[in-house]
Amino acid sequence: MTRLEIIAALQKLIGDTGSGGSNRYERVLEKNRPELILYPNTVEEVSTIVKQANIYKIPVYPVGNGTRFLEGTRGFLEGILLSTNRLKGVVEYRPDNMSVEVESGLTISELRDFLVKDNIFFPAESDHGLDTIGGLIATNGYGRKRYLYKSSRFYVMGMEFVSPQGEIVRVGGRTVKNVSGYDVSQLLAGSWGLFGIITKVTLRLKPLPEKNIKLSLTCQNLHEIQDITESLHNERISLASLLVKKREAEIVLQLELEGFKDALEMQEKELKAKYGFDKSPELVEKAYNSQVHLMVMPDKSLDIIKRLDSWEKRHGIKVNMHGIITNGVFELEFDELLFNSNMLNELTADIQELQGRLVYKGNVIAGIANDVTYKRLLADIKRQVDPNGILVPESLFLKE
Repeated sequence: MTRLEIIAALQKLIGDTGSGGSNRYERVLEKNRPELILYPNTVEEVSTIVKQANIYKIPVYPVGNGTRFLEGTRGFLEGILLSTNRLKGVVEYRPDNMSVEVESGLTISELRDFLVKDNIFFPAESDHGLDTIGGLIATNGYGRKRYLYKSSRFYVMGMEFVSPQGEIVRVGGRTVKNVSGYDVSQLLAGSWGLFGIITKVTLRLKPLPEKNIKLSLTCQNLHEIQDITESLHNERISLASLLVKKREAEIVLQLELEGFKDALEMQEKELKAKYGFDKSPELVEKAYNSQVHLMVMPDKSLDIIKRLDSWEKRHGIKVNMHGIITNGVFELEFDELLFNSNMLNELTADIQELQGRLVYKGNVIAGIANDVTYKRLLADIKRQVDPNGILVPESLFLKE
C-alpha cells in the first residue's frame, strides 16, 4: 500500500476523525500540518494506528488537549496527530487504597470532580483544568503547589502505554508495594511522548486537606519581596504556594497555607502579626498578554526576581510579572515597542546561566530543550526503543 492508501485506510478504520478537531487544536495547527487527525476510542485502536505507522514509517504525534504540545515540538508538515481525547474512562477506583486507574484523556478538572465526593484529590494537579492526565504525566507537569506536593511523576504507581512498535505494554502496579526494581513508568513520565503513548495511568491520591488559607501583602518593591520570601522559607509553616504579582506600581506577595485547620489558623495569626499579611479571598490573576514565560527550579526563583529587578532598572522598561516563587514559573508582560532583540538576548543569557527555560511568544528560546548533552542522551534511548523514529520525530528534545 502507498502512504496515501494507508492513511485513508486508517481514517476509515477509526471512523469519525472528530468533528471540530481543527477548532479543538487551533493553536497546535497554527504551526503544524498533520496529514490526518485521529481520535481513537480504545487502546486497541491506538495500537493499530501505531503499528501501521511504524510499518509505513509515518510520524505519529500524540496529543491530549494540546495545552503543552507546542512547548515540545517544532513545526511539522506530515504524519498523524493522534488525540487521546476520547480515552476518558475511570478504569478502577480504590478510595480505601488511595489510588485510581484512569485513561489518559481524562482531564484534571474531570478527575477532580470525580474524586471530590470522597474528599480525595490528586495532589500534583496542574492549574489548567483542561490538561489531560496523559499530557500532565508525559511532561512531568505540576501546579502552583509543587512546593508542597512535588511534580506528577511522584504519584505514578503504574502505567499502560503503546510502544513505538504498537505493542500494548503495562508496567508498575496498583499499590506502592508492587512498584519495585526499575520502574519503566518513570522513564515515560517527562519523556514528552518520545518513548510511548500513555493510555492509562494508576495514580496515588491523598485526602483533601482540612483547610486552605490565602494571605496577601502589598510590598514597596521587589527587594522587599526577596527579603520576606527568604524569611518565610525559614518559618515553620504549611506553605503550599507563594506568588508575586507586579503590575504598574502595585506589587503583591500572596501565600497559600494548606493542611490541618487548627495549625493553619495559628500560623495565620503569626504571619499577620510578624509581616502584616491580610486574608485574601482569591489568588492574584495572571497577566493577560504575557509574551515571556520563564521556568526555573524553585530554589532559583529569587535569582529570577533579582535579575528582573536589575534588568528593568538598567533598560528603563516596566515589566508586569506574575510569578509562582515556589514552583519557579514566571510570566512577563511588557510594552512591545520598547522591547528589542538585545534585551531578549540578555534575558536569555540570564536564564541559561540559571539552567532555566525561556519561551518567547510560544517559541522555546532557551532551556533544557536546547541542552546538547541532554538531547544526545534522549537520542540514544530513542534509537533503542524507536529505531524508525515514529513517535514525535520533530521533538525539540531531539534536534541539535
